[in-house]
Amino acid sequence: MIDFLSTRPTTNADDAACSRLFAAVIAQAIWDATKAPNAAEKAGEANEITMDADAFSALRFLFGKRSVFPLYAEFIGADPRDIRRALVEGNPKMQSEIGRRNWRAMRARLRMMNVNVEESLK
Repeated sequence: MIDFLSTRPTTNADDAACSRLFAAVIAQAIWDATKAPNAAEKAGEANEITMDADAFSALRFLFGKRSVFPLYAEFIGADPRDIRRALVEGNPKMQSEIGRRNWRAMRARLRMMNVNVEESLK
């Protein structure tokens, strides 16, 4: 269970607003990372330059070594490893929400970017 900071009764208004903003940034990154594949990706000709720019930036945010994502996740009361694990493992609920094809596109993008997924889950 995620104990969102913004839902705690003792959280002051500024912290709650900041927490909601960070949660929205994370949600948008997940949405962008799991976008439908573009033409180059569909043709199997994609690389870091030709893959969708929003997806590339989102994956760097979610999985990058020097990303602020872990800080954002912890601030809102979530474990960044749990979010990454849910994205990587693609449980059935998540796959139904984002679509299996989009989930596979995200996994392919991570491989193209040479992201060490196992390391990011530690």
